[in-house]
Amino acid sequence: MGRLTLAKWMTVLKVRGDEELLKRLREVCRDIEAKDPTFSWREEGGDIIIYSADRDQAHRRGMWFFHKFGVRYEALPGEAALSALRPAREALSAPALERGEIPRALRASRSRALRTASCT
Repeated sequence: MGRLTLAKWMTVLKVRGDEELLKRLREVCRDIEAKDPTFSWREEGGDIIIYSADRDQAHRRGMWFFHKFGVRYEALPGEAALSALRPAREALSAPALERGEIPRALRASRSRALRTASCT
């Protein structure tokens, strides 16, 4: 199924329950993968996950599939960007909850993760 690489963004094609569409998308993904060395994908739980280097590429790929097949998609930060959210989890302590710092820590961590994913 696809060469799995460390990508910063993922496009999740929502095709659960439509086996015919899923079969067509598998074929298309295999064809694209054979022609484009930057294209990697996998199937998980009835959805197709496509890996991209940046947010714009993830959205472009999702929009292409949307216009071509009418499939819904989401472009999400991949593991590299999500790892930047770890400091927010560490801030989830009882004293921080009492001081109301949790929302502030989560917003800051999310912003940092998106900046990291966009800049590198």
